[in-house]
Amino acid sequence: MAFKNLKELSFEKSNYIKPKRFAYESNGKFCTWDFIESKDSVSVLLYHKELESFIFVRQFRIPLWYHQMHDKDYVKDDNMG
Repeated sequence: MAFKNLKELSFEKSNYIKPKRFAYESNGKFCTWDFIESKDSVSVLLYHKELESFIFVRQFRIPLWYHQMHDKDYVKDDNMG
């Protein structure tokens, strides 16, 4: 699978996730906590009527790729999708 012009972009609005930042005070110190509010995952089963079988699709997932590229302890396993 070949990709062209892959780049990281900032965004303000998404249909899938909502970046959140909470501010609070703890022991007299101002703190923030960032997290992502996300919807539950989506699963789709593809069924081929003529072959009477399910179709499994391998997809490129940018968040997973990004994590693997930036995790110094990540070890690629050729037995996994």
